[in-house]
Amino acid sequence: MESISPFRGIAGETVRQFVGISTLITAIPSLIAVMMLFLAMGFLLSLLHLPPVLFPTCLILASSPVLGRFAIGARNGDLQAGLFTADYSDGGVFVVRFAALTVAWCVPWSLLFFYGLLGRFDLLAAFSSAGAILLAVTALLMVVLAVLLVPICLLIATRAQSVPECFAAESWRWVLSDRVEDLVPLLAAYLGGMMLFALVLFPVVLLLAALAFSVSTSAAVLIGGFAYLSPAVAAPIILGRLAGAFVAADGADSPFFKQEKLVEVGPATTTAPMAVIPPRRDLHNNSLEVAKTVQQLGRRADLDPEGALREAETLRQSHPNHPALLALLCKFYQKAERNEDLVKTATHAIQQGFKSGATPIALEVFATVGGARKQLDLGAAGFGDLGRALLNGQLFDDALWAFRAGEVLGADSVQTQKAIIAVADAATKAGDLKRAVQYYEYFLRTYANSSFRDYCENALATLKRRV
Repeated sequence: MESISPFRGIAGETVRQFVGISTLITAIPSLIAVMMLFLAMGFLLSLLHLPPVLFPTCLILASSPVLGRFAIGARNGDLQAGLFTADYSDGGVFVVRFAALTVAWCVPWSLLFFYGLLGRFDLLAAFSSAGAILLAVTALLMVVLAVLLVPICLLIATRAQSVPECFAAESWRWVLSDRVEDLVPLLAAYLGGMMLFALVLFPVVLLLAALAFSVSTSAAVLIGGFAYLSPAVAAPIILGRLAGAFVAADGADSPFFKQEKLVEVGPATTTAPMAVIPPRRDLHNNSLEVAKTVQQLGRRADLDPEGALREAETLRQSHPNHPALLALLCKFYQKAERNEDLVKTATHAIQQGFKSGATPIALEVFATVGGARKQLDLGAAGFGDLGRALLNGQLFDDALWAFRAGEVLGADSVQTQKAIIAVADAATKAGDLKRAVQYYEYFLRTYANSSFRDYCENALATLKRRV
């Protein structure tokens, strides 16, 4: 099963923390700041006699300091950063990076849209209805392009360290290739978060508007109008926070990484296993740089595998516990058929993956090891952690193997029996009935005198009637 990227979980948490009164309190000064900056830029345009088509560019640039506040705060792990409480140490440089990207695409886009398309609409419509339709479709596609370019440029500006890096091919490859699967969740969280915020806010604000009618009609209209504008008012907040979380989730040492749910197998029941989430761990601050280097080495390996391997081993000397780097080394060792190095590195990578919360990387390493998994030196507890992670990933065969491997190394037999029953129960719940039957039959053969025998026999009989 394909693992879920860290950002997709963080996106949900970002939306959860976004929907609330605190966002409304943050949105009001944010709106005032954007309006003041926009008016200042509008005055500058008039003073310099620049064409009005540049107003879209000015509007985006006016929002850049506010976007930067929330993006940089979230990038550093604070999803509730306010306009005045966010870490803005990189703010000035961020504005320059974002402005450079915005001007590069928005100015030519505005000239083409207003002069090249809308300026010719009446002319084409007079001669051909098909031409008018084509022009309208083209204009719509350009609007969609602009809607996509704003968050993409925001992501690159949040991640990059300089203006030249913003325009480097590696930066665009990162967002359009390496992380392209996370773009849809980002846009869904962005649009859905604004809609959910509006749905939560509407009843409260409209009730206030109704009460305000008894005092002042103008006040009621103003409050009601604010309710309808609230999604747009809050847009820079959630977009900035999502962009920062998107960048922060890029590395295995992300400040948002938490241990994935580990199954705590209790007595055999037909209900889903209980889940326990260990406390969050603080991780390295330089994870983004290491993660970028790991990605570059992965691409370099296609052309220069030996050179990439040497550089990865050198990097490991300064970052011996970085799960993503260890996982990459496992792939290199597997291709180079260095089995001893593969097993040792894989053992360390899986342990560090669980320790740092990078469970998907630990599972990826386990898959890389393949037939050499019997040589992993994880110990009874380590195989137990591995089994629970595999079970959560619905990798049932591997989970059962890991639990049994742990028992061979000294894990408690009763706990192992409960774990195997949890595997069978989970397979049943997932609809994989044939496998569930095999697991119960395996249990009955292996633990003939178990106190859970009656439960397994009853579950097996029920399953056989369904298969």
